Amino acid sequence: MKNTIIVTGGAGFVGSNLIQSLLKKSKYKIISIDDYSSGSIKNHIKNKNVKYIKCNTS
Repeated sequence: MKNTIIVTGGAGFVGSNLIQSLLKKSKYKIISIDDYSSGSIKNHIKNKNVKYIKCNTS
């Protein structure tokens, strides 16, 4: 997974804005891990370099 960034909470407000910023500043692939307790699918960024995974990190 070289050149990959993992963002926890990527389906929330802060996480989705972080993903947008990372996409503008890099060519890395981004994996978002979120349990959707406060995040939402409506915050997903539609981009081929972003993958969303629903899971709990605790």
